[in-house]
Amino acid sequence: MTIMNARPSVWSLSDSDLDVLLGLIDGGANVGLANPNYLRLLQYALPSRKINVSGIGNSRLDELRIATFAGTVMTSCGHQVLLIFNEYAVMDNGEGCDGGQIVHSKMQLEDGGCIVNDRPLQLMGEQNIVPMT
Repeated sequence: MTIMNARPSVWSLSDSDLDVLLGLIDGGANVGLANPNYLRLLQYALPSRKINVSGIGNSRLDELRIATFAGTVMTSCGHQVLLIFNEYAVMDNGEGCDGGQIVHSKMQLEDGGCIVNDRPLQLMGEQNIVPMT
């Protein structure tokens, strides 16, 4: 029998980790978007699925494949943590296109058990993500 600690962990990441790995948390997005230049592409979804994305400025991204990505970050406590991002659309057209940074769906993170505190610090918010462990 394994007994797990039911308390959530709060990890603090360095500013350089946050700039690339966290990208943007979008409360209106219903899918995450990942760039293979910033996260390691682990596996495409099987069976293969594609989506079309609109609402990013005036642009539209068509036929983005769904995949699983991973990234590592160093916490402020000195622990290296592996983060897995399932069901993210791949922002790369296969021709070396940069595609932009990462967009995380707030709904998708919360559905995965995270608590997303996205209220700004200036408005008495916490501005962090608490993963369930």
